[in-house]
Amino acid sequence: TYEELIDIDNILLALAQGLNNTLNSIDGWRILSKTCVNDEEINNLLKELKTFNNILNANTKDYKKIIGEEKSIVLEKEIQKIHNITNCYAHLL
Repeated sequence: TYEELIDIDNILLALAQGLNNTLNSIDGWRILSKTCVNDEEINNLLKELKTFNNILNANTKDYKKIIGEEKSIVLEKEIQKIHNITNCYAHLL
């Protein structure tokens, strides 16, 4: 309804979700920039897999289609290290 569209809580919620998605993309880009892939390859990964979370949960086969076989193997190892680090921090919290 019109009232729902102009409700301040709904507007703030929509803005927060948009900001959160933007921040996740920026953080994902930063993390990926520390790996073996260059900016163009990061852009291609995000374009194909849509989100940083999808990139983290993809496998060598998915990466291979986008960045080639050699880099896909290295990237998967690097992402596994990221998973291991985040799991260690999660246990500390």
